[in-house]
Amino acid sequence: MKIKSIKKIKKTPILDCIAISFAVFGIGRIIWDGYNFIMFLLAMIWIMLALLKAPKLYFLKEKRCVIFLLFFVLYVVLLIISDDKKTAISYGGTYAIYLIVLLMGAFYYSEDKKKRLRKIVTVSMIWIGIMCICAILYYFKHPGAARLYATHRSDLNGYMIGGGYQLAYISSMLLPVCGRYAIKRKFKTWFTLLGLLMIGLVLKTSSMIIILTAIVGCVVEIAFSGRGKKKVYMLMMTAGVGIFLYLIRANIGQILIDIAGGREVTSFANMNNAVFVRMTEIGMQLKGISVGEYSATVLRIQNYMKPIEEIISHPFLGGILEYGVSPESGVFNDSTIITALSCWGIPMGCLYLYPFGDTFKFYKKHKGAIVAVIMTLLLNPSIGFSVVYGSCFLLPAFDKVYEIKT
Repeated sequence: MKIKSIKKIKKTPILDCIAISFAVFGIGRIIWDGYNFIMFLLAMIWIMLALLKAPKLYFLKEKRCVIFLLFFVLYVVLLIISDDKKTAISYGGTYAIYLIVLLMGAFYYSEDKKKRLRKIVTVSMIWIGIMCICAILYYFKHPGAARLYATHRSDLNGYMIGGGYQLAYISSMLLPVCGRYAIKRKFKTWFTLLGLLMIGLVLKTSSMIIILTAIVGCVVEIAFSGRGKKKVYMLMMTAGVGIFLYLIRANIGQILIDIAGGREVTSFANMNNAVFVRMTEIGMQLKGISVGEYSATVLRIQNYMKPIEEIISHPFLGGILEYGVSPESGVFNDSTIITALSCWGIPMGCLYLYPFGDTFKFYKKHKGAIVAVIMTLLLNPSIGFSVVYGSCFLLPAFDKVYEIKT
């Protein structure tokens, strides 16, 4: 059996090996100075080999690839006239890598490449599990490390497992699907173990938004599971539970406040307490108590409102003329969706967001995963490789390679 497995690995085409290396290096990124260079190098090698293997260039004609390529061309043109070229070029390299992810999906989703796609997806999922273990152990040693890196308060000496919240983002999006697959006899053990690792990672990341995304995604996945009468019963039961929870929201608020226990963030050493601070604020709001104008929750809402005002004021060009083409140049960057529309205007912002919505058709039966992706894009700042790879490559490939029907 081992000999056969080794032979299969040896027979893996070089193109697929590059694709796997690209995924492994990008997922749960370990931050260091050479990361972006290696990712860009792997991306360029893959696209050159793919062009040789597919002379008809069929995968370049996929609608989502064409539309994102149009966005990328517009971005490069605007980059030339941008003041903050260093930051703009950095984002441009990131968007080039996103484009490669979309091209990979278009290349491997054809029926004749199903076995090759399955190998890439399986290795990616195994690597996510391994990175979850590494990140959990890392967070035990460095409490609050994800929040410190994500909020640019510390790069932890240039070494960081999980890329801030990136590994947690992809875990929260994949959890609903892992839950669905875990109840299938064929994959039960594997997806149950992977799901538990993702839950542990999401909790150790200590981000209330990511935790809520995972919970809501799983609830929606359960609510829409099954067929016919079973599906109706599940929806009715979910709606009933939702109404009941709303009626006892004050009690739930008190429970959250009691769990938080008044814990606060006083130094880098107890950054994990940030989740309890959010918990207290949510509990107070559920009880109808004002949390104050400087609370984290209120400030986050204000950060959402500023770019919305920009969209209303400049719907076609956004803040390009005033702030430049980089998402970090203006009053943006607490929501990927709102940032895109406010930074570049509605037309160009829609070009950027289109591929995420277009890939929903590949996993439309996984309503929980779709909700989790939307929440991730709506409630979190500029996304990284893990979010793009998870939503635009892994999720669309799941049912195609594992052949599980609802």
